[in-house]
Amino acid sequence: MLSLLALGLLATTTTCTTVPVADIGSFDGKAVKSVFQREVDDELPPWADKLVDKIVQALGDRCAASASSWSASAGNDDGSSSGIPASGPPAANGPSGGSTGDANGAYDSSSCSEGYCGDNNDADTAESWNGHQYQQPPPYNPHQGNDNVGSGSAIDQGSQWSAQQLSTTAHWPKPWTSTSTATFSTVSTPTPKPTDPWPDHVVTGYYGVGQSKGYPLSEVAWEYLTHLCYAFAKTTADYSLDIDSTLLSALSSEARAHGVKPVLSIGGYGNGGGYFSVSIANNASRSKFVRTIKEAVDEYQLAGVDIDWEFVGALATYDDWEGPDDDPVNDAANYLEFLKALRAAVGADIEISAAVPMYTFTAGKSREEEVDMTPYVPYFDRIYLMAYDLWSTNTVAGSNAALERLQSPPAHKGQKFGSDGVAAWSKYFPPEKLVLGVPFYGYGYKLLANSNPEVDGLYVPVGNRTSGDNGESPTSDQGFWRWRNLKSQGVLVQNGTDGSYDAGEGWVLGWDESTQTPYVFTDDRLSSSGNGTVLQDTTVAGGSYGEIISFDDPASLRLKRDYAQEQGLGGMMFWIASADTSDGELAAVLA
Repeated sequence: MLSLLALGLLATTTTCTTVPVADIGSFDGKAVKSVFQREVDDELPPWADKLVDKIVQALGDRCAASASSWSASAGNDDGSSSGIPASGPPAANGPSGGSTGDANGAYDSSSCSEGYCGDNNDADTAESWNGHQYQQPPPYNPHQGNDNVGSGSAIDQGSQWSAQQLSTTAHWPKPWTSTSTATFSTVSTPTPKPTDPWPDHVVTGYYGVGQSKGYPLSEVAWEYLTHLCYAFAKTTADYSLDIDSTLLSALSSEARAHGVKPVLSIGGYGNGGGYFSVSIANNASRSKFVRTIKEAVDEYQLAGVDIDWEFVGALATYDDWEGPDDDPVNDAANYLEFLKALRAAVGADIEISAAVPMYTFTAGKSREEEVDMTPYVPYFDRIYLMAYDLWSTNTVAGSNAALERLQSPPAHKGQKFGSDGVAAWSKYFPPEKLVLGVPFYGYGYKLLANSNPEVDGLYVPVGNRTSGDNGESPTSDQGFWRWRNLKSQGVLVQNGTDGSYDAGEGWVLGWDESTQTPYVFTDDRLSSSGNGTVLQDTTVAGGSYGEIISFDDPASLRLKRDYAQEQGLGGMMFWIASADTSDGELAAVLA
């Protein structure tokens, strides 16, 4: 801290007349740096050493207005310009043209790699450093260990230091920090967009059939995506596919126009996958099914095929979906033969992926008989782990997308975690082929009179799921809350100053540390009488009950992204595009 104060003092008091000058009118950056180190009387830590370089650069600008030139070697032995990064996106208004800058002392272009000299206006007055040039990305990685700078915003709005920059933790700041399982608040902390490098990671979204009216393709945040899946082509009794040709054609065209890979996803959780088992049961059905897929790939100029078969080794009617008599004992073996035929048909350039639950394939009705997945690995480009819908008990609320099992606080009985799926599939697949799926939605549950989330947190007694956000008029009580509707319907309110989220009027925001996910509940929870009866709360929009909602927000998604990156996974996937805002607020976190 003393070093930092000394640097600040030197930065404001040092002038061109108080620093060494080499030759006639030139500015010697190395000499200036040695002055700083001598004044501080200490070896500078890496972050301070970089800051010295920035100060030296600024002093060079100031002196350049009255001097004939300034040394390109402002502290770096290789002659590069004073600690300025050698790679990354250039500043929007970086200087260009010429080798000596302008008459007011602009930087020598030979000392500024790829436009990393800041705004042209910096050169005119040399009084300030443009903090914006490090936003994409900042110069410091938030996972630098002891050199950690916390928020990742190394130089922010005119070289002001963030209070989080001296943090010693090696993880992104978590919201509503608490050592207990349940905490509650009315405000969340803002979560910056990811800035640390994750080379070649994918960001795949699913665009649902039937969502186009409320969320047209024009609203998709293409800039954050690498892949967009058409969801879904349905399997049919004649081993073919039921496709909305108009939508798929438009999606493919728009995706390719934006440099995003269009993918055909087949099946889905409902009836769409009901005929998978019979479609691959023998050579004849399998050949026709593969031929139909290949024709769709060619006709719609697709880049990939995604198999969303969620009942491998289990009856299609497992959840009461309509479908034929399946052959669960042979499903896994038939799937492998199908993959071989599909790869041979589409070739090596077309990607093949699968959306899967947290467990691997099974060989029969019992999900305990695990299949050796090793032979499947060569045929898949990636596996999308559906790390959501991880709570199925309707008598107690739980987390929709719990991240990682922690030693403390302990997990609630029955809670599944995304890390469970990573562990299960990592036994067979290399991490780079695994992609962590996250939800852009949450689930609401009806609170009971004996529910007390203020004391007990997320896991409280509940009735059935609520009617949700009613955003697309659900036909039953699904409890489905889209992120954009949590905002638009007043459950969450964004702070315009720092981007954090407050609980809307009548709501309280909470954080469950055991699952690393937020939740929100109505604050008028005591307005009914009788043990075990549904709360009566007429202030809740869309219903006459108190409600608790488990969901994901930018902060929890950032933690999931960090986890996936730390595990060396191949990227992120989300369900569903229509649940995001039109500016891609959540997709941006994954990019």
